[in-house]
Amino acid sequence: MRWSTVVWLGLAACSTASPDDKGDETGSLDGDADTDADSDADTDPTTTTTTTTTPPTGCYDVPLVVSGGYAPPNTPFAALADGDPIPMTHGPQGGWHIETAVSVDATHDTVKVLPTITVVATGQVISGAGGESDANRALVVLTMDPSGDCSGEAVGLRAYLDDVIPETESEVDICPLSGAEVTVSWEVTDLSDLRVGQTSVTGFLQLDPMDIAPCDAL
Repeated sequence: MRWSTVVWLGLAACSTASPDDKGDETGSLDGDADTDADSDADTDPTTTTTTTTTPPTGCYDVPLVVSGGYAPPNTPFAALADGDPIPMTHGPQGGWHIETAVSVDATHDTVKVLPTITVVATGQVISGAGGESDANRALVVLTMDPSGDCSGEAVGLRAYLDDVIPETESEVDICPLSGAEVTVSWEVTDLSDLRVGQTSVTGFLQLDPMDIAPCDAL
């Protein structure tokens, strides 16, 4: 009876040994039991859950910031401030316009820009009165800041003085605008996510040099 009991315990020990025991060179039952128990208890991994929150980019999750300016094509952006002169350009094919420009922060590169011009004294909109259908509306790809901070500029955005009443656009209509206080407004829409930004500047219209003599002669 004593022998059969020892054999049974030995079989039980072999059947419950962990896979790690295959490399145990001692063959000791006590050594297997102690080693397995300590190893299993000490080496159980601890699971840690880490939640990573992506911070706001500061570019596309904030409103557009628009600055208005004056800049003919192929010239650097120049910001306009309240009280600045705003030159009127006599177009080569007739008519007049103002070479506006915008600088936009927190934007994708493709935007829609609509400049409008309003005479302060009368409230008359002399450019951009047609809104979305107006000739002023421009779809442009901004020249982006190489620093990568989601800022860009566009120059040569013409605000046509085609809403002057009457609409003959002769010197008779343009000359009285010399020195007029006007508000130039810009509405910019980011075409990637349809965020909209606006700004405006109040200044004084200035004749094209080629119109000074004809206006003086009237």
